[in-house]
Amino acid sequence: MTRLSARDVATEEAAKYGYTFREIIADDRRKAIAQARHRVVFAIYTRCPHLSLPQIGRTLGGRDHTTILNSLWRVCEQDGIDYSQIRRDHPETYVRPSYFTHPQTAEDYRRVARLQTFGFVHAASVAA
Repeated sequence: MTRLSARDVATEEAAKYGYTFREIIADDRRKAIAQARHRVVFAIYTRCPHLSLPQIGRTLGGRDHTTILNSLWRVCEQDGIDYSQIRRDHPETYVRPSYFTHPQTAEDYRRVARLQTFGFVHAASVAA
């Protein structure tokens, strides 16, 4: 299976907002383009789990990893997403084996579904 490239995801996401990849990586700070850039960062982060924050920053014009993190926080805040649920290095984002083999509660099923949405868990690894 081919991995998605950050540039392909960025180009596709930028087009949704009426911008080109070059406009997204430019130093333009206008609100509309900055918001589109935040969405591009979020799309890359969720669709390219193999990329680190510094790698995403380099793809988007050499931005610092803290700038990428700020974009993620802003999108999570705007969309009402709990950042801890998408954070890759946080232990709570990794489903415990018991959730796979014996999901007990509705919360277990919701947690697995959330993680599947962001690509942290593959559906085939969850017990039916």
